[in-house]
Amino acid sequence: MPVTGTSKMLATVVVAFAALAPSSAWAQSGDATTQNVTLLNRPHVFVVPPGWTATPAADSVSFAPPAGKARGEINCFVLAVEGQFSGQNPKDFAKTIAQSQQKESMPWGTITDPDDMTFVGLPAALISIGGTNPETKNAEAMVILVAPGKDIAYAFVVKGRTDDIQDISGELAMIINGVQPGGKVGGGKNGAGADCVGFGCQAGPAPTIDDPPWGLGVQGLSNRWRVEAKKGSYVFQAAKPEARVTVTHKWKDDPGYKAQLKKAGGAKAKLGKLDALVVEEGGKKTWHVTLGSQVTLIELAGADLAAAEADAWPEFVGALSLVKKDTPPINNEKKGVRMTLANGLSLELAKGWFFNDALAAGATFGVKEKTGYVMVQVRTAKVDDDGADPFNDEFAATQLKCKNAGGKPEESKLKVEGARDARQVRCVMDKAADKKLGKDIPKVVVIVRGRGMHMFMFAKADGLDIPDARVADFLGSLNLPR
Repeated sequence: MPVTGTSKMLATVVVAFAALAPSSAWAQSGDATTQNVTLLNRPHVFVVPPGWTATPAADSVSFAPPAGKARGEINCFVLAVEGQFSGQNPKDFAKTIAQSQQKESMPWGTITDPDDMTFVGLPAALISIGGTNPETKNAEAMVILVAPGKDIAYAFVVKGRTDDIQDISGELAMIINGVQPGGKVGGGKNGAGADCVGFGCQAGPAPTIDDPPWGLGVQGLSNRWRVEAKKGSYVFQAAKPEARVTVTHKWKDDPGYKAQLKKAGGAKAKLGKLDALVVEEGGKKTWHVTLGSQVTLIELAGADLAAAEADAWPEFVGALSLVKKDTPPINNEKKGVRMTLANGLSLELAKGWFFNDALAAGATFGVKEKTGYVMVQVRTAKVDDDGADPFNDEFAATQLKCKNAGGKPEESKLKVEGARDARQVRCVMDKAADKKLGKDIPKVVVIVRGRGMHMFMFAKADGLDIPDARVADFLGSLNLPR
């Protein structure tokens, strides 16, 4: 690549940092949105995380988180630069940019070794600069992801406090994975025309849910509905009229839930044939259904709540089933764990392991390790297409977290009985790394691709040690759908 190409890229990065500013170009919403943007006279599609704003320029799009989301300033953008980049090694490219940025704005920072990644469908490299800013006394970092193509190079850059970058790593991964050169979407609110109903607005079959630990089933909805399983909830969304139904799970004896319910009040009601307590506030209605030790909260919201309740709500209630389910005792390590999760995944853990909580399409487990604990979180997703990768954003986000905390992600393949394939990333932390940051970093992240389902798992441990043996025990306990 000619020297002029490198100089242009570096100069543009410096200018872009100086010019970044939050913008209200697009209104905030509860969903990620897609935006058509022209960069260098070429069409692109960008994903904007919920509540974030995006500001396009001729060769870049800058992103700003919602007010109050971060403790300090966050500078984040995607940049495209024209030039002759054929044969350019991504890691060398990343080093050149990082060294220039270190010299220009972070002379106190340390540059990490670059890691292989993929960005905009091209081979890419991820590198970071980090350390303690002597002026602010804060740990700060700059994370750079570069992908040199044939005649255009792309860079994703985020700079800010290290803890802020860590907290928004999921949104950053959403931005990275959402850049589509040459893409085009419609002009609806979520980028796919007037009939778009959220969550990427993919066409497809109506959603069905079978979550055994929750005792939750949803079957029989029309195809105007879409669903997304988040960590602690299922979010259903329908169009015409617009309606959102959020299903969450609580434990009846949880002090936090008791306090929440006491404050909210509510009135006795029926949800189908089930007894419920309904709370109406903030333009939303929430039904609380208690069955045994578990409480299911079902929240209805919409631009026109009355229209949503008259039209979409009866259809949802007709498709809903809730039954009492006995989950293993919480945090009881005396008997081990045997249970079935959503999407056909079951497991049998030996004595010493304990069940900690039920999540949407997953659960959290733990086991004592030396003087602390290893906690393992598992979530599953139904897939109808071998090319689907529902946990790609989160898999990328954990690598960003590792890198941002001074760790080195090490990826490898695994053998898991019954799986088509499996891979893991271990976050190797230097013994001198910040233990406070390291404590919250997933030490091992695993994606298992089974038949008709994928599983996403991560393990955390006290300190900086990697719980390889415990992860192997857990994976060995799985029974994947055949």
